[in-house]
Amino acid sequence: MAVMKVAPVAFQVVLDAADLQHWPVPAWARQRLAEARAAGSSEAEAQWLDATELERLYLALMQGSGRPDLGLLLGASPAVVRYGVLPSLIMNAPDLRRIIEVITRYAVLTQERSELQFEPSLPCSAVYIDPLGRTAEGLRCRLEFILVGLTMIWRLAGGGRSGIVRTCFPYPRPDHVGAYAEAFDGELVFDAPRAALVFDTQMLERGLPGADPVLFEAVRLRADMTMAELRARQSCVQTLIQTLEACLHERPRMADIAARMQLHERTLRRQLHEHGVTYNEVLARVQLARAQSLLCQGEMSIQAVAQATGYLNVSAFHRAFLRSTGRTPGQWRGGPDAPVRPVSAAVPTPPGSGPTRRVPAADRQKWPA
Repeated sequence: MAVMKVAPVAFQVVLDAADLQHWPVPAWARQRLAEARAAGSSEAEAQWLDATELERLYLALMQGSGRPDLGLLLGASPAVVRYGVLPSLIMNAPDLRRIIEVITRYAVLTQERSELQFEPSLPCSAVYIDPLGRTAEGLRCRLEFILVGLTMIWRLAGGGRSGIVRTCFPYPRPDHVGAYAEAFDGELVFDAPRAALVFDTQMLERGLPGADPVLFEAVRLRADMTMAELRARQSCVQTLIQTLEACLHERPRMADIAARMQLHERTLRRQLHEHGVTYNEVLARVQLARAQSLLCQGEMSIQAVAQATGYLNVSAFHRAFLRSTGRTPGQWRGGPDAPVRPVSAAVPTPPGSGPTRRVPAADRQKWPA
């Protein structure tokens, strides 16, 4: 089953935050970090880790510390700003609009995709969050981690007044909801369709105190160089993905794909190993992405989608899809248990008068049980 990858620095931040709080850290976590970094001579060359391992670390720390509000504490930890170029870019960006841009653009320095999607509008804009994770607790912890960080940035930019009008959570009130009033701003919306931070669009022009535009440009150049280095290392995987996308319906074997890439099968296997992935993992990821796209279009039968994405039969497609998404192909396409569709163009309107509100059950995002 294909899984998302994260850079070792994502592990390091969590471990440092745990050490600062004197929480017990599982030995396997430090060992995995050491193994990943030993695979390369620099951070850019280190082996990336499965995002499921990061989620496992969240859950282990939550259990070991006895803190269900772990995500809130991690997001506010000084460890978050210790590593990498992203914290420096954020602190020196000229305004919030640029901060959102750099978070989205340079997220790939630490993970395979950005978890944010920005939708500007008037009078309110929104940042939607699609957190990494598979379990309800892991997703909630990751979402709290991200939202606390964003809220702190908005508060700094507004001189204590964040301009946030609504913070949305796609799950019911957690047991530690009392901590949310201090951690987040605006109306708190539980069981929301999507995780989101909705704010006054005028805040986009506000910058953080002490921002240095000259330093920002210098750090951005460094970030671009690091990203170019990563892309050079990842070019093999990207070429494989593009090659697979062109011939999924043929149920391609590794030897055939290697030949199309003008590589020996053994060479392709070695290069993929250096990137911390296998051929079957990449194939499964490409198949899943294509299947989700075709199902959302709704123009093909499930059997046709299975054939178009290279599965031997509908049963194999059904099992693989359910294992990867927690939904059957039919549920993904639409129905009472269908997951949330891609973000619509609509931006939430300003909040009502109450401190919290609940979204009707029919509109809720399906959070894992």
